[in-house]
Amino acid sequence: MKKLLIASAVIGVLATPSFVSAQSSKSPLPPASGQGFTQEGLKRIDAFFADQIAGNQMPGAVLAVSKNGKLSIYKPYGYLDKNAQKPMTTDAIFNLASMTKVMATVGALTFYEEGKLPLNAPISDWLPQFKNMKVGQVDADGKLTTSPAKNPITVQDLMRHTNGLTYGGRGATPIHQFYPAGSAPAAINLSTEEFIDKLAAAPLLYEPGTAWDYGFGIDVLGIIEEKISGKSLGGVLQERVWSKVGMSNTTFQLAEQDRPR
Repeated sequence: MKKLLIASAVIGVLATPSFVSAQSSKSPLPPASGQGFTQEGLKRIDAFFADQIAGNQMPGAVLAVSKNGKLSIYKPYGYLDKNAQKPMTTDAIFNLASMTKVMATVGALTFYEEGKLPLNAPISDWLPQFKNMKVGQVDADGKLTTSPAKNPITVQDLMRHTNGLTYGGRGATPIHQFYPAGSAPAAINLSTEEFIDKLAAAPLLYEPGTAWDYGFGIDVLGIIEEKISGKSLGGVLQERVWSKVGMSNTTFQLAEQDRPR
């Protein structure tokens, strides 16, 4: 069975184990004093990262600061591998987590531009399992009841987190217990078909279009993109987003030769 690709927290959203990105290898830029930055301010930035690394809050980082469209600061801090004392480099590869939600949404908007993904269309046009959803209500005694949803979940609801498909790990109500804890465990444990069936069978946390809640909306959006295109979400984003903006090292599947980075 095809495993679920999650666009959000599995690497945030729409990916299996490794959604990664890296800048091209460049030498660190010199301090940008005189470009709206002071030496005192730059020293405070350096001191912040030094304190975080010394306190084991992070092993290392790469900082990029742009001003007026130009990269003013671009430098590594700390370690790529602290145990091995391997210094951080500016071409290090990082897990992007929920930044995949933004990318999956941009990919979806390219289908909108082509007239293939109307924002107000119900998602049941592509995933009929979501046609007759129910909204959950929990009373003061913790008892769960459901009633038919007044509004369908639309494409726009997926994009803006107003769909009612919550993360199970974000609450302890009887409604939350119907849902996977988050994108990563869903991607590991469920196929795409199992994932959609599980969400469609769960009561919604709220009426679609009436409240904001961080959840599985972009994961479902990515699956719709796959249905429209006949390609994997990684293929969609490579063709429609990453290749257009020079993100040549961004992928859902980390190549073996890139693991040392």
